[in-house]
Amino acid sequence: MAQTATELANLALLDIGQSPIDSIDESTHTAETCKLLYAQARDTVLAAALWFCAKRRSSLALLTETPAFGFTNAYQLPSDFLRLWDINGRNKDYDLDGDRLLIDDDYAQLIYIWKLTDVSKMHPWLVEAIRKKMAAELAKALTGDRNRRVELLNELQEVFETAASVNALMLPGGDTLYGSDWLDARE
Repeated sequence: MAQTATELANLALLDIGQSPIDSIDESTHTAETCKLLYAQARDTVLAAALWFCAKRRSSLALLTETPAFGFTNAYQLPSDFLRLWDINGRNKDYDLDGDRLLIDDDYAQLIYIWKLTDVSKMHPWLVEAIRKKMAAELAKALTGDRNRRVELLNELQEVFETAASVNALMLPGGDTLYGSDWLDARE
């Protein structure tokens, strides 16, 4: 399993028949393209699913500025926030408004997906999903092969489905690993 961003990029390059790179930070067209696409692919895949390895808890800070309407309190979301998992231990009426959480509760304890950047701390299925997403984008950027991109996006969907099955044993109360909106929006 990949332990670094470079190793993950090389797996994605292999998926599209390209030669590996020595480092994602080297000054070659391929490495620069990998570096540019890696963070976007990583964050997109992280935000698309409830990954246990990227789960965090935080008690949010109440902001002094109250919402103009609809809710009584506003809380600052963490700077590494990517996706909401749970608020105050149960589903509540809330709204995400930019970098703020709007809610009527007098406290906000958030469980969320954070921007996990250390590949060595990622679950193998998360690494595989990032690999497929990155390979699909690299296929478009480096080879222009639209058919291979579509194939890789289909493989990505299969990875999500398998990861959802594996995660289902650990998820409480029938949560789902990923939302279909993201996969439905793909090309």
